[in-house]
Amino acid sequence: MTWDGFPDRRFRCHFTSQQVEDTSRLAVYWISDKVSGGKRGSLDPTTPEKGRSSRFKCAGVTSCEATVCTVRIAPGTNIARQTESLCKCGSPLHHRSCPVEWSVVFYRAGAIFENSGTHSHPRYTHSLPTSRNKKTAPQLQHFIARKPIVLQSFETRRSLHSHSSSQTSNVGQSGDVQSDSDEGVDWTVGVHWMDDINVIVLQSPWQRRMGLKDHIKTEAVNSIVSDACHDYFIGHNQLLFLSSTYEPFHLKSWTPILMTYSNGATAVHYRIHFLYLFRGLAARCREIKRKVTDELFANVRVVDFSDAQRNGFIQAFVDFWLEFAPHGRNESKLSRAAAALVKGCRQHFDNQITRVAKISRIVGPEVDWNDLQVIFICQGCRPRKAAQLCVPAHLYFSISYSPLRNLGRGSFFCFFSHFSREQLF
Repeated sequence: MTWDGFPDRRFRCHFTSQQVEDTSRLAVYWISDKVSGGKRGSLDPTTPEKGRSSRFKCAGVTSCEATVCTVRIAPGTNIARQTESLCKCGSPLHHRSCPVEWSVVFYRAGAIFENSGTHSHPRYTHSLPTSRNKKTAPQLQHFIARKPIVLQSFETRRSLHSHSSSQTSNVGQSGDVQSDSDEGVDWTVGVHWMDDINVIVLQSPWQRRMGLKDHIKTEAVNSIVSDACHDYFIGHNQLLFLSSTYEPFHLKSWTPILMTYSNGATAVHYRIHFLYLFRGLAARCREIKRKVTDELFANVRVVDFSDAQRNGFIQAFVDFWLEFAPHGRNESKLSRAAAALVKGCRQHFDNQITRVAKISRIVGPEVDWNDLQVIFICQGCRPRKAAQLCVPAHLYFSISYSPLRNLGRGSFFCFFSHFSREQLF
């Protein structure tokens, strides 16, 4: 049971006088504004009703407008001056408000702390002090907070969503992931909690090492396969993204090397997941003194053929190289290179083919499965330029697939994005 200074979610807690002293009078690191509603009571009463109370409202966060940037700045006394500055990545900064309020009542036996809800932003990563001298540019600094303080035996009462006692063991549960990261500094922990995009990425040092396995020559077990698990979390649209690879010595099975909580399956969600995957591979390359090239990502496979996975992969590839080698290729060249690397899972492609084949308006019952006509269209080409080839149904390649529409029954519309125009035509 800990107090980390970042209370979150809706709860009401009683703290003993010793716990109040240990936590520097329940120090809160969320930047806040004091609001009316407190009482100028005394610290001597034996009951909280006559104690000294104060109420605060969260001041929100100043954050980077770049989707994949993790900079979250504690609001200062001059927020307008803060937002005139640029993030360290070069993107503009903007301020977001937060509706959460909390109150604390101090009395002789201790204190009662009550939090109104869940913060709409993650904890701060940086501060941006501003001075009265407008000629002095604000300098971004790392936000420093005390490590979580272990508390002994305190009582917690949740006013909403109380499922079990195990859920009430910690105060400020949004800080649990970060405190775990503090204990294991080699872990990769990424938290993105902006607007409708909620993503938490985790990767251990062992998982990072498993990303590269030169001793396995067979591509089928040397690949990194990424997919979303839909039934791991209870909430609607809450997914577990896993990028897995084969561990040949001890487990002798497929094992996750990157785990991501996601509240959706859009290209933006996948973009964040794949970016951390690419960063992990690059970090492993640095450890073993291996050069980072495009071929490093050739075995990273998307599992299904959705536009979200494909676009997320491409966008993450562009983000990675602009970050890793900012003076290299431009976005257009990087996008084309990423499209050439996209690979998919044959089983999911087979499932898509089977699903569409059962739709009689697309594939008539008279069509022989082994003689399906497949239309290959190079990405960017118009349908009228397509080359029509007869390919047996069992000869499937790693392609991004979507059902053919308005081009005739018995055909499929396929993107061979990792083939060049010259190879197709």
